[in-house]
Order: sequence, then C-alpha cells, then structure tokens
Amino acid sequence: MNRYFNTFQNEISWFNYKKEPIKVFEIENFNLTNKFQQTYPNMTKLINESVKTGVEFKGKSMVLFTWEKGKEISGWMCQFDNPTIQLIEEHQILIDNIGGIIHSFNGPESIELNGVDYNYTLTLNQDFMFVGSMNTDKIGWEEYYLEWCRIGDFKPIDLSNSVFFTKEADGAQYFYDRRTKEVKLFSYDNAFRFIEPIANQPERSMYKIKGVSKFTEFVEMTAKQWIEYFELKKKPADNQVNSPAIQN
Repeated sequence: MNRYFNTFQNEISWFNYKKEPIKVFEIENFNLTNKFQQTYPNMTKLINESVKTGVEFKGKSMVLFTWEKGKEISGWMCQFDNPTIQLIEEHQILIDNIGGIIHSFNGPESIELNGVDYNYTLTLNQDFMFVGSMNTDKIGWEEYYLEWCRIGDFKPIDLSNSVFFTKEADGAQYFYDRRTKEVKLFSYDNAFRFIEPIANQPERSMYKIKGVSKFTEFVEMTAKQWIEYFELKKKPADNQVNSPAIQN
C-alpha cells in the first residue's frame, strides 16, 4: 500500500473504518490549468511541491496531496465532484483543478502572517472546504440569526446570493456573495483572533477576516499558511512552531 495513503489512514482512522473496497494508485502526471496558475499562484506553488496519490472510493474520485518535511507527512484528501449550486468562476476553477478538501492532517494549528495572528488556521477543524457537492446556499443557523437580528433591531445581511463553502466542527461557516465575491464568517461562538465583527450586526454572528476580502484571497491565504508552516519547519528546532496533528 502507498505509504502516503497509509499515513493518511493512520491519522484519519475513520475514513474507511468498514474496510470497504478502495483503489489507491500513484499519479505520475498532474497538470494545473493556466487559468488556475494565474488565479492562484501560491496554491500552485504548494500543489506543485506535493506528492499526488489517486484514490477511488465509494464511487468518488479523490487525490491525496501530501508534503513530507523531515519525518512528518502532512496532507489534504481532496474530492472531485460536481457542485449542486451555482459557484463563482474562481471557485469552479479551484475544484476543477484540485477538488475540495474533505480531510487535512498534520498541518499548522496556528501561524502569524503579515502581523496577523491566525491562532486557528483556515483548514483547522473543518468538516470540509470548497467541496463541490457539499457547498450550500443556506446558512446553518438561519432561524437563530434572523431572531437575533429581530431582537436587536438589526438589519440582516442579504444571504440570498451566498455560497457557504466550509463547515467547521463547531458550526462556523465561511461564505461568499456571488456578486461581490467577498468572504465573511458566520460564527455564534469562537476564539479567533483574526476576525473583526461586522458593524450593525448581532454580537457573535457576522465577521470579516483580517488579510482576506475576496474568495481568491481566502484560497491564497490557505496556501500561504501551509507554505509558511513548512518554511518554519526547515528552521532550527527552537524556532519551529509546535503544531500537533490536525484531524478533521
């Protein structure tokens, strides 16, 4: 069995806990489109430095992207499928090329970039990110959000043209507006240091992300965080970030 996939299964033990049939194979040629490379230069750099392992499981096509630094292997299991709702072009370009992340492991827990303390990195504790079939145009806590707005006499944000492209284990969701392509975070409870409350919204509801405005910037920040993490691992041990394994 492929050792990169073995590492993934050791870290994400529930991925195939029923021991169902699964096909794993090495990918020799993996090409990113010119459009992807132009849109996402940092993500291109990160993906080009990875080992690619193909996975066929339960009728789904996946690619395991892994990065080996020292004795540790880190990675993303990405799933390729079709979206069930309309996405912006930049989102479609992303999932056409690398799929969406259904599991990440052994990546950074926290990182500082451009003076911003990302005490939770964007891939940490995510149930999924970007995955075509898992994106939704509905906020998970819509009734509560609207009720908080009513009680506080706030005007709700128009979410009718939104795509919620992540879901964290605690229920938080990153989303963008199809018209403006601006990314926001809905979270009823968090300890994030890299967000700012949106004015005239209920407490603990809608936030902006420091260093990120548009969807493309969110994707690029995700790549930057992992690139910086690997750069730090190359430095002497006393300068390294202590980041235990991530299990989504």
